[in-house]
Amino acid sequence: MTTTETVASPRALARQRRRASVARFWRQYRSERAGLYGLTALSSGGSTAPSARGCTG
Repeated sequence: MTTTETVASPRALARQRRRASVARFWRQYRSERAGLYGLTALSSGGSTAPSARGCTG
């Protein structure tokens, strides 16, 4: 009986580990309400900053 195994390249293995790590981080981060509020505040401030630059000149 012969079995065939798919051997992934080192790059593919690294990508798989990185993706799993990001997914685990995001799952934990989403559970923290204060963190999500902070992320929302930062992103809204970052999106309004470029438009404020045009108003000063």
